[in-house]
Amino acid sequence: MTSVLNVDTIADKAGTGPATLTKQSAAKAYANFSASAIVKSLNYSSFTDNGTGDHTLTVTSALDDANYIYGGFSRSGTTTSYCRGNTPDGEDPTTTQQRYHACLFTNGTLEDQEANFTAVHGDLA
Repeated sequence: MTSVLNVDTIADKAGTGPATLTKQSAAKAYANFSASAIVKSLNYSSFTDNGTGDHTLTVTSALDDANYIYGGFSRSGTTTSYCRGNTPDGEDPTTTQQRYHACLFTNGTLEDQEANFTAVHGDLA
């Protein structure tokens, strides 16, 4: 027998916020960010511009450990680029922050890009 669930909204127990996804494969955070600010996001609370093409995003709800998957891509007009998770000078991602470098495919030079996109997959704390 097939079941059908039709709903308009799924909310937390209080009915005031989104339901928390844990132990599932849905992205726990995502962002569309420019060279200077977050444009749209889920579970991101702040943005830090560390310099040209170098950005740190901080999540609102921490992940359960630092062994999660994250990454993304960038674009600026017709410039081919990528956005990669970065661990400069041995800096590893934490349960609350990811650092990104927006680089050119041709030579890996850091550049501020028009738009950067990322997603985080893992378990929330």
